[in-house]
Amino acid sequence: DGDVFMGGKKVDVRSVRGLVERALAEDPEACVVVVADKGSETGEVVKVMDQCRLAGASSVSLAAKREGEG
Repeated sequence: DGDVFMGGKKVDVRSVRGLVERALAEDPEACVVVVADKGSETGEVVKVMDQCRLAGASSVSLAAKREGEG
């Protein structure tokens, strides 16, 4: 339904960049994994990944949840 979560908390896609920037300040070598469920809109996933890259993440990966996975 277009919801974005980071660290278990619902966030607005526009706040992803700042949150990732702060996380990278704590651990510059950290990689980002975007976990999308089966019904995720491709455009929304790309927006999240773009925000991660704009935040300076050198490694952004995509993972998908299997149906029934929590």
